[in-house]
Amino acid sequence: PDGTFSTSIGASSCDRCPPPTSDLCSVCPAGKYVTRTLTGAVSIGQCACLPGSTKEPAVFCLPCGQNTFSLAGASECSYCEANSDSIDNMACECNAGFKWHEASCTSCGVGTFKAERGNDQ
Repeated sequence: PDGTFSTSIGASSCDRCPPPTSDLCSVCPAGKYVTRTLTGAVSIGQCACLPGSTKEPAVFCLPCGQNTFSLAGASECSYCEANSDSIDNMACECNAGFKWHEASCTSCGVGTFKAERGNDQ
């Protein structure tokens, strides 16, 4: 609500803005939040995009495209590694038949298989 702020995504409650600005605090636009434990945010530019979206153009957050992802506060979306797909545009997981190994998705070895998507070893 107006006059309140939160320092984390999905917080169950908000804190009141400190005086003397309690009547002047603006709420970050929908889909954005303040990334730090910042009690003195001074502009909309300090409102970051939620994971799975990008800050392009600068004021609005747009969802990442297919097979891309972003972390909280990212200014752009990144492509998933080869042999992986994005999950809700917030992370990438190795496809079935591939496992996460040394920062990439590699095929299962001879005589082994992986039936589902995921990054389990």
